[in-house]
Amino acid sequence: MDIASELQRAIALHRAGQLAQAKAAYEQILKVQPRNFTCLHLLGVLALQGGGHGDAERLISLAIDIQPGEAAPYINLALAQSGQQKYTEALESIEKALAINPHLLEAQVNRGAILVQAQKYPEAVDQLDRLIAAGHGTAEVWTNKGIALARSQMRDEALESYRKALSIAPGFPKASYNMGVALIENRQYEDALQALDPVIAAHPHYAEALSAKGQALHGMGNPADARPWHERAAALKPQDAQIRTNYANCLTDLREYETALQQIEAALAADPGLGDAYVAGGLVLANQWRYEEAIANYDKALQIAPHLESALFFKANAEFELKQYEPAIRDMERSMATGRFGTKPSLQHFRMQICDWTDFDENIRHIGEDIRQGKSTGSPFALLSLMDDPALHLQAAQNLLAYSHIANQVNALQRTSARNRKIKIGYYSADFHDHATTFLMAELFESHDLDRFEIHGFSFGPIRTGQMLDRITRKFDHFLEVHGKSDKEIAEQSRSLGIDIAVDLKGFTKDARFGIFAERCAPIQVSYLGYPGTTGARFMDYVIADKTVIPESQQSHYTEKVVYLPHSYQVNDSQRTISTREFQRSELGLPEQAFVFCCFNNNYKILPATFDSWMRLLQAVDGSVLWLFQDNPVAAGNLRKRAQEHGVDASRLVFAERMPLAEHLARHRAADLFIDTHPYNAHTTASDALWAGLPVLTCPGQSFASRVAASLLTTIGLPELIAQDPIDYEAKAIALATNPGQLQAIRQKLAQQRLESPLFDGAQFTRHLEAAYTAMFERYHQGLEPEVIEIPAGAH
Repeated sequence: MDIASELQRAIALHRAGQLAQAKAAYEQILKVQPRNFTCLHLLGVLALQGGGHGDAERLISLAIDIQPGEAAPYINLALAQSGQQKYTEALESIEKALAINPHLLEAQVNRGAILVQAQKYPEAVDQLDRLIAAGHGTAEVWTNKGIALARSQMRDEALESYRKALSIAPGFPKASYNMGVALIENRQYEDALQALDPVIAAHPHYAEALSAKGQALHGMGNPADARPWHERAAALKPQDAQIRTNYANCLTDLREYETALQQIEAALAADPGLGDAYVAGGLVLANQWRYEEAIANYDKALQIAPHLESALFFKANAEFELKQYEPAIRDMERSMATGRFGTKPSLQHFRMQICDWTDFDENIRHIGEDIRQGKSTGSPFALLSLMDDPALHLQAAQNLLAYSHIANQVNALQRTSARNRKIKIGYYSADFHDHATTFLMAELFESHDLDRFEIHGFSFGPIRTGQMLDRITRKFDHFLEVHGKSDKEIAEQSRSLGIDIAVDLKGFTKDARFGIFAERCAPIQVSYLGYPGTTGARFMDYVIADKTVIPESQQSHYTEKVVYLPHSYQVNDSQRTISTREFQRSELGLPEQAFVFCCFNNNYKILPATFDSWMRLLQAVDGSVLWLFQDNPVAAGNLRKRAQEHGVDASRLVFAERMPLAEHLARHRAADLFIDTHPYNAHTTASDALWAGLPVLTCPGQSFASRVAASLLTTIGLPELIAQDPIDYEAKAIALATNPGQLQAIRQKLAQQRLESPLFDGAQFTRHLEAAYTAMFERYHQGLEPEVIEIPAGAH
């Protein structure tokens, strides 16, 4: 064999891309001449090109042993080592190449790239800047600099680097792809698609770019459209763990949990050190309310990457659901480093659960500034208890919709001409069980006129059993468990069933599925009861209210058209059982002779100003006590400490633990006066108190959530319990506490009114709500746009 000629032939085959033939030729040479430096080196390069990084490292190392004075093999050895994540060894190999030839450009460029891979971003940027300053700013160099900047959370600077790369080499795929990724991280999804589409058109097998397009479409709220791109990417690169993980996240939002878990298992098999895969697994579990298992996944991610913000954020939310508030607060704080995950209102809402009011006024000011600047501050629900400003509530809702790219538009549906038939009403909720919303609505569901209306329930919460569920499901014409379906599938199912009016009972509350309504599940879409505020969404047509919760002057703060019921908007169940058990104050921890101020609202509704007001009441009324609901012992401890700071003995705060509803209603009799919170009032808790015969004192504000108790009191005929301002609130409370005759008169009036007023007349309320539905339906079939509707008291 002529070794020289055969080697030239092998090299020619290699350059021509005939890799299998070149490999065979190299191997034949090595049989004859096992220590042929060039042959070993190029066979290693060939292995590197095929992704065989281990074989490449072994072969190139053999070549270097034979001829250690050549620089080029060290560069290829470094690439083989970095492909195995052996970054320390790779950088050492690059240094050896530079020791042989300090001016070797290829070694300097690859050093910058490996520093990026090794997550040594400041060193990488420094190396790449030196290359640029020396006149070697190629598209590759600028792109690598962009990657280092992006991973240092300097995304705007990264985008500039990618633009520079593309100005040097238009269409350079690596730059376009990474620009798309950076734009996705900035939530600029349309711009990301503009960067990615030309790359995909030119390189249809660029798996990473296909996956990134899927992420962009998913981010725009279109997981069904994203799925084929993820699927193609995973088929092209089945061993790419990140591609598999991106696909899993898409499947999770499509509620295809088992398939998502299969993708995550494949991702972890390919790369057990990918923290993002464990986060994705945690999300699958959390979406199925398996929070403990979800936290275990997040912890695994954090063992790999202790500062991974997504893991910290989602772990905090899972801990919150388990009422592990202190660790939830710590993890939420840690997740906020870059602002991509944790938000100030979420953190403040977490703190409010334990009545931690540290820097409260300053935090609220910052939150308001962020909202006004158009920043997403997370779910607007957290804001209802923090600020009494319906204009800010509206802007926060619109910020969230824009940030989350929920399709904020009315999709035109074909109008049906069938009017002389039953109107099909769909109620959508995760709370068709022993939940405050269902406690209020049970009699409504039972009272619908089934000769005129066909009632559908769409339940997307966990499947449950129980007396309340049994009670209400018997009254639905159709009750559908849809928790395993995607938003789009539920909307399609609703349309196929011919739902005329879709009623959202969730809004921005826990387990909400707002995407169902963004998909336009019915021609008329209504927000009711679950969320006391505007959704800010143009695809929600109406909000059910009354003249107290939304005065006409406040309509401009609602994107929905207001439907005014003649009495309180809040439905109530007149069939709720109050236990016959007669509690002794002593068994409830209350003094027998003291005046008992009571508030069973959730702890997060208690603001510092409200609590300070309560402490002034205790100081003004000798021997009085404050009876509060205890959600968790940390909150109780913080409130006791705050009381002591006011000079009030902590023993004058008494905490009520949870008990069955009938008994909870009965223990209201042990209290003298329910004193409300501001700005998030008692809603169901006010109905509870009034139904149990306990007077409620409230001070309404400007927002919907701050005016609900006033709505209830107006309807039941007790306007004297509605204070004009905080000063009046305290004065009324002290007057009632120190004038037994005045309070007794109100109690007697309440005892009579609770049975005679419209507030607890579920059948009458249903007729009024049905009149509202009919008015909406008639407007729609007349081709009229939604408009403010007022239902008169005599409507049927």
